[in-house]
Amino acid sequence: MAKKRKPEAVNTGAWLNTYADMVTLILTFFVLLYSMSTIDAAKYAKLAQALSNGRNVIAAPEDYMPGEDLLDDGSTAETPVIEDEDLEGLDILYQIIMNYVKENNLQEDVVVERTEEEVFIRFRNNVFFDGYSSNLKESGRKILDVVALGIQEADPVIQEIIIAGHTAMVESDPTNVDRTLSSDRANAVLLYLESKGMFEPQKLVAVGYGLHRPIASNDTPEGRAQNRRVEIYISKKGHTKSFTDYIYDILSDREKNKNVEE
Repeated sequence: MAKKRKPEAVNTGAWLNTYADMVTLILTFFVLLYSMSTIDAAKYAKLAQALSNGRNVIAAPEDYMPGEDLLDDGSTAETPVIEDEDLEGLDILYQIIMNYVKENNLQEDVVVERTEEEVFIRFRNNVFFDGYSSNLKESGRKILDVVALGIQEADPVIQEIIIAGHTAMVESDPTNVDRTLSSDRANAVLLYLESKGMFEPQKLVAVGYGLHRPIASNDTPEGRAQNRRVEIYISKKGHTKSFTDYIYDILSDREKNKNVEE
């Protein structure tokens, strides 16, 4: 007759190993969640910049502070990376536009000048408009998105933004057509920049000079191409007198003189 086996002892504490592993995993999970909720804004900016490769910018969290490359309407702009983090005001505006111009090989069509008092941008007409049209082209909208981003960064130090439209003299064109076309084009640029909602709209001024401010001879196609242009003049607070204030001062002086004569 076979002997009965003695029942093996059951380890009643083995479940503790599985339980301890589960608790460890849960703790790790919550530590990860906490670290994500307290991400440093500066580090996030560098991460976003790295992922975007300096061009299409990803969305930032709601508490991310200014300095991000997002447009207010939620869209993204092809914005060059600004390596010098110490830039501010008109300097960063200038650098943003210059980098875009260089990266997109627009040096022949866009001229950007910077002084202590202002940033001046001159666009050849073909960047924004087709012939005899005041409808903005897609290429114009893209670069104006970058201009708007730069203006937003510099907005606290900006006094005024003057947009001037220019045409060229052609024998078959009556002057009133040139005046109207240059004004319409300046207003088209102004309205697009204003539609972005990224800075104070009262700083924007549109002027149509028609054919009366040429920068080259109208005798050649090349000269006329240079004369057909849009210029944006951005002045700094405390340096250059506001164009609008200048006009108001003239009108005020005339009114004073008129009262004295009466």
